[in-house]
Order: sequence, then structure tokens, then C-alpha cells
Amino acid sequence: MAINEDGTGPASNVITATALVLPPGAPTGLTASPDGKTGIDLKWTAPTQTGFAAITGYKIEVSNDGTANSWTDLVANTGSSTTTYSHTTGLIVGDTRHYRVSAINSAGPGTASASASATVKQLSPPGRPTNMAINEPDYHNIYIHWLETSSDGGTPITGYHIEISTDDGTTFSDLVPNTSSTSTTYAHT
Repeated sequence: MAINEDGTGPASNVITATALVLPPGAPTGLTASPDGKTGIDLKWTAPTQTGFAAITGYKIEVSNDGTANSWTDLVANTGSSTTTYSHTTGLIVGDTRHYRVSAINSAGPGTASASASATVKQLSPPGRPTNMAINEPDYHNIYIHWLETSSDGGTPITGYHIEISTDDGTTFSDLVPNTSSTSTTYAHT
């Protein structure tokens, strides 16, 4: 409608338009890691190019060898914008799987991410630290040190549990439940 000093004129004809929606871009940063049981955990970052529509889910593909024609749908649509997934069925220790992920919006799935792979392995608690010793104490501190274990149980060491005994070593209690450090020294103050 046009407007002048005398008022508003008649309306024009009606037209309709639909906003263009494109398939989303590829997710980035896909990682696959064994979960310590008989599964593989996936994590990725949502694509920056959403195709002008909200991401409504992800297509997750799996392959035994990662070759071009070997991909099959593990999940056709997760139905969620969550960027993690745990593959927990049909795997045994020693299985290697390759994965790729595609974002989905109202236009459908977009380009697949770069692939990532992992091998299922049974994790176990780490081995025993060795050569524990105490340095000469000073006025207020007792310094403890040890050598790290030769077996990490299949995943990196993240800390140490330190116990203390005030009798002849028959009963122990926690001094530090978790040092939250890979340091192999501790100062008991």
C-alpha cells in the first residue's frame, strides 16, 4: 500500500515466499574413544553452518575398515542436538570401528564429518606404584615419593590415593583420597 498526504492507497496483490533452507555443514572435531567396558564414546562439535535452520539431530555412520563403500547407518537420526553418543551394542574387546557424523535440519542430513576410529579395550585399575620412600622430614613436613606404575590399566593415570597408618601398619585410613595430579611426590604437612 502506498501512502501520501491524502491517506493510504489500495493493497497490492499477495505473494508468498519460503525461506531457503539448506542442509547443514559438516560437524568438526569428531573423536572416538573406548569407554572401558565394551563400547566406544563419540564426541563432536556442531557445524557452524546450520543451513538457515535449527539442527534437529545427527546421522551417525559406522564402518569396520573406513573404506568408501563400507559405511552403514548406526543411527539414522539421533533426534537430538546433543553432540555425544555411546556405541554400546554389538562390540567386543578388540573390535575397531570407524565413525562419521552428519548434522540434520529440516532440509535433511548435511555433509559428513571427517572420520574417527577407536578400538574397544577392557580397562582395568592401574598397577601398584613402586619404590615408595620418605625423605628426611623437616620441622613441619614429611615428603613421600614413589615411581609410577608400569601398568596404567589402559587409560592415563589421573591421580593417586594415599593412605596413612598411625600404628604398626595394620590399619590404614585415607590421607588423600585422590591427589588429582600425576605428580609422584607428596608433602604431608
